Amino acid sequence: MNKDHSVRSMLIDKKTGKYIKAIDEQDLSDFVQLFTKNSGESKILLYDFSRVVDYFHDEIDKKLKQREHKELLVKKATVFNNWTRLKSMTKETLFSQTVALVIRDSEEVLNWLYTRLPELNQKYKNADDKDMYRNEKTESLLSLSDEIEAFIEMLLCNIHSTLKVDIDYFKSETVIINHCYSIRHIVFHALCSEIGFHNGTFNWDNLIYQFCMENLGINPEALLYQVGSDKKASDIKNEIISNSEIVDMSDGYTSKRGFIVTWTNASKGSIDRTKILSQLLQKIDSIILLIDTLKSQDIIFDSNSKNREEFELKVESLLLENRT
Repeated sequence: MNKDHSVRSMLIDKKTGKYIKAIDEQDLSDFVQLFTKNSGESKILLYDFSRVVDYFHDEIDKKLKQREHKELLVKKATVFNNWTRLKSMTKETLFSQTVALVIRDSEEVLNWLYTRLPELNQKYKNADDKDMYRNEKTESLLSLSDEIEAFIEMLLCNIHSTLKVDIDYFKSETVIINHCYSIRHIVFHALCSEIGFHNGTFNWDNLIYQFCMENLGINPEALLYQVGSDKKASDIKNEIISNSEIVDMSDGYTSKRGFIVTWTNASKGSIDRTKILSQLLQKIDSIILLIDTLKSQDIIFDSNSKNREEFELKVESLLLENRT
């Protein structure tokens, strides 16, 4: 997997310009694509997306409290509270000092998470996959996912704070984007392993056949694109159908012939984990695409109240959808 693919790893609908997601449920990627807008003057408008950071913080906190990640909650709160203070500051000197605190503290949390992720990832890989009262492998993935989402929140606080004081920093940015690629590497390989995709080919018992043949809440075309496969969902369906079998199906009264098509039956746990990993990848890739835009385009903060109001209404619309 190389970085070139990760920059193009989200399908774009040519008509709407929106991402075509493997999991069509609302997540961070839906908000991130609203952050910027082409002004029509060779410039990209960037909106203040603090409302989205607030929302994403609350959503992650709910998950962490539910699974009692007390130490992570405290560390994360230190960064978030200082970031929140920026909204009320009027003195430029104090504002700049607090931005520096947010950047420093978020980097400390990111590095702390780095020390934890390898063990959590290994625990997930080695966990037992049995759908009983609780699935150990799915529970292990949820623990890993919680910390990756906290990682993403720290990235958002860092990015937003930096943009407020130095929008041109991202022209030569390397630290944040490398954080993204490091986390993406973990999630990408976990997703490939979960669906049975290795070295550009699918295992005989892979999950992609079922995703192509049944509606399981996963867009197989987008999933194939996510892992970098050259195959199309239609080709896979045709491949399955081409291996069909005609058999006798007499019911004792009438002689009949049947057309049987078979494919691998995935476990519920594996389907759930594929969804979790695919959504994580969508979130990370949306941030990579945002940074790529900041790096390659002429960016200005939007100061037009009408445009800002339009952005905030779109964000609020997405939030209302999530509440219903």
